[in-house]
Amino acid sequence: MINTESKLLPHPPTLPDFVEGKISQLVSQKGMTRESVVQEYMREFNAFGEQASRQFPNATAELVLTIRQQAAIGRVWQQLIQRPAAFDFDIMFLGHNGKRLSKGQKKPYCNGYVGIKENEAFIIRRMSGNGKYADLIPALTPLSIYHTQLGRFGQVGDLIVDDRSKFGQATPTGMDVFQLCKTFNIPILTIEDAMKNPSKKGSDNYSIATDWRCILGYVSGQPRIFTPGAKDKKDKIPVTDGSELQSGIITITDSTIKESPFQDTQGRMIMPGITGWTAPDFCIVEEGSYCAFLGTFDVNKDPQTQQDKGQMAIALVIPIFVSQSEGLEEK
Repeated sequence: MINTESKLLPHPPTLPDFVEGKISQLVSQKGMTRESVVQEYMREFNAFGEQASRQFPNATAELVLTIRQQAAIGRVWQQLIQRPAAFDFDIMFLGHNGKRLSKGQKKPYCNGYVGIKENEAFIIRRMSGNGKYADLIPALTPLSIYHTQLGRFGQVGDLIVDDRSKFGQATPTGMDVFQLCKTFNIPILTIEDAMKNPSKKGSDNYSIATDWRCILGYVSGQPRIFTPGAKDKKDKIPVTDGSELQSGIITITDSTIKESPFQDTQGRMIMPGITGWTAPDFCIVEEGSYCAFLGTFDVNKDPQTQQDKGQMAIALVIPIFVSQSEGLEEK
């Protein structure tokens, strides 16, 4: 058995020149403090200790020390140089789509949406968090102002939540749905009108995530919460943080919907309206509630009937006339 401890020299108090040079570049290029970069470097240096001893059992302790230093600064450089620069923002948090899992991935992500002011105009931007940072987004309060740092590639890209993002005290705006839609130029439409004026699509043929529509309508049937990909309620999608990912469905109707409830071949009652995919947080509104539903609106061909069918990716639900909406305003 190899005595790995004998191969592990403590890091000397002075950083070698090749490490110091890379740290100086990161400080100047990424606007980080030297202390924070050195902390990341030392974390990686310590993590590589046992692995280096196993990989190089015949190397001298001095060589193992150098290998660990090279690997540590290489890892830190790779992680930080690829990270977007951080900027200070005053954001109005608008909503989110819930935590999700990309195909083949184990760590969740969450897309949130914020309002910011750019070139004297208020616009909606997507704000994404991955891994442990995905939990920060659903915890924010809609229609509230936060001051924080967010990463960003370029001047017009998505905003990134990471370890630099510290969301402080929320300041409520007190906006109602009409003020919100006027501020961010969100069309308020009936379902019939939205079918003719859906969200614009990008070059990938997916709806542009920030091209929102607002539908004032009713909750048709009871909202449902489900686990994507699960065959029954006991199935779960495992992710590295041990949580269970869930999604929600709200069926939306208004006076332009002419359908009636019907029973499908499996005996389920199908309520009239369009399907709204949303986060479980927004599924606490009761059947029959009159709400504002905000998010992207798509029109697709029904594979069975070949008729146009509308659906929404709901990022925010604002109850207007509802008897039981306990807790939603709190979120």
